[in-house]
Amino acid sequence: MASAEASAKTLEAAIAAAASQLGLRRDQVDVEVLQEAVPSTFGTIGQPARVRVTVRESSSSNGSTVDDVEPQVVSTRSIPSTDLRPETPRERPPMVLDAEAIAADTEIAGDFVEGFLDALDLDGDIDTWVDLNGGNVNVEGPDLEVLIGSEGETLAALQELTRLAVLRQTQRRVRITLDVGGYRARRQAELAAMSKAAAERVVQTGRSERLQPMTPYERKIVHDAVAMVDGAITESMGEEPERHVIIHPAAS
Repeated sequence: MASAEASAKTLEAAIAAAASQLGLRRDQVDVEVLQEAVPSTFGTIGQPARVRVTVRESSSSNGSTVDDVEPQVVSTRSIPSTDLRPETPRERPPMVLDAEAIAADTEIAGDFVEGFLDALDLDGDIDTWVDLNGGNVNVEGPDLEVLIGSEGETLAALQELTRLAVLRQTQRRVRITLDVGGYRARRQAELAAMSKAAAERVVQTGRSERLQPMTPYERKIVHDAVAMVDGAITESMGEEPERHVIIHPAAS
């Protein structure tokens, strides 16, 4: 039976890459997980997900085709209870919309980050506030680059960990944005300026430009910045973590 192996930062990206080697879709292969993805966080180097896929039989005894059958994922090791299992459907907790609840959850997030700094023996001043986008936690202090990491990867992981800590305590989802030393604000300004300049070039030359892969947060900044330039539009292409934005000239 034909098979292929691939690795990527996420399990789904690895599966898609391996399936593409066989010229198949995700739902046309059976998957064996050889290695779970572990993100790089808090100075620890992670590891990519690695999978082996095999061609699924095109039909079953009752006449079902591959499009009728749910893909199977088989791990070669037992998964500890602390691992995330995205393939297991769960009812998601409700998103918080009440302003008072958001403010309370933001304070919980601030307390969590403060405890995290204490655990790492790092000094930092923490400010919290709420705006139209949800709760915000900002940390200022010396020697906090370790919390940002390469291209903000550690900061993104810490933000997700903070959100999970709030969710575990309150059993409700709230959008928490974490920043360290104004990194996100600077990154947003840099991306917006770069995107605006690229969009203006596209309008002048009439040729599309492809930007480097970015996180969903960064792509939103690009989309919003280009939307302010007349004659340019954006499109997201590719699979995570290689998903990127293409800026096109708007149709006249």
